[in-house]
Amino acid sequence: MLFKNLTIILFAIILSSCAYKKSLQFVNCSDKTAIQNRLALFVKPNKKEVNIRKKTKLQAIQTLDKPSIVAKIIEQIKTAPANAKFIAIDLQNYKEVNLTNIIFANQSESMLDNYLLTSKFSQGYFTLINVNDKGATIIPPEAFKAFEKIQINRTDLKDVEFVINANNSEDLFGNLKFSERQKFSLFADNVAQPVRLDLREASNMQFNLDKKWIMPVYTIKNTYIKESKISTVHMHYVDNTNSQIYNKKFAKSNVSCYLSDSDMKFIQKD
Repeated sequence: MLFKNLTIILFAIILSSCAYKKSLQFVNCSDKTAIQNRLALFVKPNKKEVNIRKKTKLQAIQTLDKPSIVAKIIEQIKTAPANAKFIAIDLQNYKEVNLTNIIFANQSESMLDNYLLTSKFSQGYFTLINVNDKGATIIPPEAFKAFEKIQINRTDLKDVEFVINANNSEDLFGNLKFSERQKFSLFADNVAQPVRLDLREASNMQFNLDKKWIMPVYTIKNTYIKESKISTVHMHYVDNTNSQIYNKKFAKSNVSCYLSDSDMKFIQKD
């Protein structure tokens, strides 16, 4: 009986892996629409706002009466258009963008409690942003309970993609984690200081089973990526124009399209 159950579990894992691989659509590298559509979500800040941001160090999480990246995410989830495909987080031009310890997930309600125990959230230092067909759940880390658990009744956002625009910021760093198949895009053009970002899966189980999260767009024009890590991700478009890329880790990952053949690329080092 035990052998039969193990066989069924193994078969289910194989089927899940095959289904995922089939779901990876062909990417037409000459079509830049995906990049343009996401960039169009943002407006360029006016000169007064740019001057304010250039003096502001934006922390990942604070109490909700203070500005923070998590507070911006919460506000954008609440105010996103009905059935929005994207949650756009505007972090352009800030002196410092601190993306430390945030998990973006898409776990079902029935799996969420187990996910909290088996993902890096269980370490006590991560903020969880989870969106599913029942709504959005935001849980601060155990080590810093900046606010109480938040439930947002947005049942229309279950397949939403988070898009961060940190273009023209001075300093960009931190670590973001993602549950399997969660979509996330990042604009990090013209960042003044070397970018130090850890972008990875949210659990060791996910990594070992090679369950990728999806990064449709990663644009790093004129930016130096220093000592960053990326793993188990499927990238569609990487705009590496005039960029420098030095990654400690690029494991179990792949890129469909580099926009510049002559500039540096992510390298497999595992």
